Amino acid sequence: MMVQDCTVSDRTAADKSSIGFDYQYYFFLWKVLCLQPNQSVGLEYKDDVHTDLDNDIQILYQLKHTVQKSKSTDKPVNLTSLDSDLWKTLSNWARLIQDSNAGRSQPHEQLKFVQKTIFVLASNKSISKYNSVSSLIDKIIDGEILSSNLKDEIRKISEKSNSENIKNYSESITKLSDDVLFNYFKNVHFELEQEYIIDKCRDATKAKMIEDKDVEIAFKLIDSTIKEDNFINIKANEKIIISFEIFI
Repeated sequence: MMVQDCTVSDRTAADKSSIGFDYQYYFFLWKVLCLQPNQSVGLEYKDDVHTDLDNDIQILYQLKHTVQKSKSTDKPVNLTSLDSDLWKTLSNWARLIQDSNAGRSQPHEQLKFVQKTIFVLASNKSISKYNSVSSLIDKIIDGEILSSNLKDEIRKISEKSNSENIKNYSESITKLSDDVLFNYFKNVHFELEQEYIIDKCRDATKAKMIEDKDVEIAFKLIDSTIKEDNFINIKANEKIIISFEIFI
């Protein structure tokens, strides 16, 4: 006789929500391993992960991980035009841009912030050829969309959804001034299909001129050391930021 209902232990074991935290950590570790002189990487400080470059430019990463697979491809589902993760991320960044506590209550302050910031949505989700938001950003970069038309274009996309959440996210995004919104969207990028993030960490370790036979040992040593340091820093209520100089 087949048992249809899962036990409590089964449900607990099947809970994959924690993988999102692991994904975020290994993305952070990958960026640490790719550091160049005068650069630094932070975890859950400016964003999920951030990188400060040596030219006063910062890269903010929002990390989104899914365990959902496409039935047709058996790959992670696509990032679609009306994906809640996408709209929530864009809304989070819009609120960050307008953060009055950080001195960005006025459009000229917000514009200065977006001009030195690259906003990256990184995910293991698959690329969709029909993502209207991604296409909109391409049109902005190509000069096909004017700043005065952008809010209407954003609303046209979001209004195709029946989700109240997406409607609210869209409203928060379009609260930005035309100029700020236009420059913000010009600096939005996607790093999709980042599925094998631990392999990227191993490759970055190997790139440090480490012999093949020593890569796994070196990677595990770096991994465990940084995890321990992160734990200590979190307990001490300190920021998790690693510079190239510290890492080396």
